[in-house]
Amino acid sequence: MAPSPRASTSAFDAHAPEDGYRLQGDEKLAFVTDMFDRVAPTYDLLNWFISLGQTTLWRLMALSFLRPYLRARAKVLDVGCG
Repeated sequence: MAPSPRASTSAFDAHAPEDGYRLQGDEKLAFVTDMFDRVAPTYDLLNWFISLGQTTLWRLMALSFLRPYLRARAKVLDVGCG
């Protein structure tokens, strides 16, 4: 008895990643959303590992540059986006 094909659990699973650029509209939105949901939990760790920790140094350098312009206990959002 042949194994049954695994049901697709996401739009990302339903398409080959290299075909993602061909999708349009809601199908593309679902594909990209699922792809980022899958990558997000390990992205920072992988980015730190690949850069040999330099991402942490870049953030510290950016904060030291901004420090004179920030109020005490200011919150800063990192939007470097990869």
